[in-house]
Amino acid sequence: MAKAEWGWAPEFNLDATVDAMFAGSKLKQVFEMNNP
Repeated sequence: MAKAEWGWAPEFNLDATVDAMFAGSKLKQVFEMNNP
């Protein structure tokens, strides 16, 4: 199911999703530090 949804490069899309999640959590940390 997942492979059909992701298409030809599931590992590429998964990496991009994980990178986006890490970037989002990093921005959240910075935002919370600047706005206690």
